[in-house]
Amino acid sequence: MRQSFRRPRLFRRAARSVRRTAKDRTKAGSFRFRFIDTGVVFRYDTKYQVQEGFCNGRGFTLNAEEYHKCSEVNYSTTGLVLLLALPGDVRDRVLDSRDVKGFYLPPDTLVEIHPRVLHFAPCRIRDSGFNCLVVLERGTNAPLDHVDPSAPGEEGLLWMRNKWLLCHPDSPQAQKGAFMGIAGENLTLRI
Repeated sequence: MRQSFRRPRLFRRAARSVRRTAKDRTKAGSFRFRFIDTGVVFRYDTKYQVQEGFCNGRGFTLNAEEYHKCSEVNYSTTGLVLLLALPGDVRDRVLDSRDVKGFYLPPDTLVEIHPRVLHFAPCRIRDSGFNCLVVLERGTNAPLDHVDPSAPGEEGLLWMRNKWLLCHPDSPQAQKGAFMGIAGENLTLRI
């Protein structure tokens, strides 16, 4: 579900309405998105080179929470719900699902998720699913040579490059060997 590379019709329309310059793609510093349909220009300053992609799906459960050590920018094209938690909510590498809060993003909404704020794939608000443009530091979510969920501290949460992951025992990520660090109910969004 996360980072699928099929482009649904609605996302294709949104992707065509976002333009970046070649200079912005190769340099750190700042980048700009210009939304052609509305004329709105979004500028984001960063010390990192960035990559853009999209996340679409039909998920409606918590399953896992991840964090990065850089900001993540999300642009909702369909409306969606983000399930978020603060870094201070994690105690001894365990997050209680009661500390996770849902935030509704209407269509055509841009949001920055700050470093270390826990989040994961959005939840749908309609049967047709969700679509979201994502901007992250270049190389984030690239595979690692070695993953060891039994390692102590934060090292045991490192799942991919610049991606620390806590998952619920009932999640697909747990079946793949990710660190099971979410206690309580595997939250479900009912639509």
